[in-house]
Amino acid sequence: CEHAFGAAIGYYRIMAIEGNQPEVLSNIVSVKNNKPAKGTQLNVLPNPVHSTASFELSTSSGGGKFEWQLLGNNGQIIQRGMGTLPEAGRIFQPLNAAVLTTGRYTIRVGLNGKSYTSPFIKQ
Repeated sequence: CEHAFGAAIGYYRIMAIEGNQPEVLSNIVSVKNNKPAKGTQLNVLPNPVHSTASFELSTSSGGGKFEWQLLGNNGQIIQRGMGTLPEAGRIFQPLNAAVLTTGRYTIRVGLNGKSYTSPFIKQ
């Protein structure tokens, strides 16, 4: 079975269940993606975030003007901004992570009528 993912690194763990026994979880394992992604990709770097972070927005086709929002776990907009993604290009947008409390957040980017999201953890 083949599974594709667009991020540079993916994480997984296995849950084993046998009859009436309690479930057993494996260690978390990271997998590096060596195939270039097609289309538009959004990633937060690093993840988990400590004091500084940025998001990477890249495309293998058309770029354009984009709007971004940093959302709290409750959906509240915490930060926002705008930018321009070059055609078949990549940008790194810094985030003010130092002001974030520990928790789960999401970056949402609107580009060419489509919405892209990338969750991340602030430690």
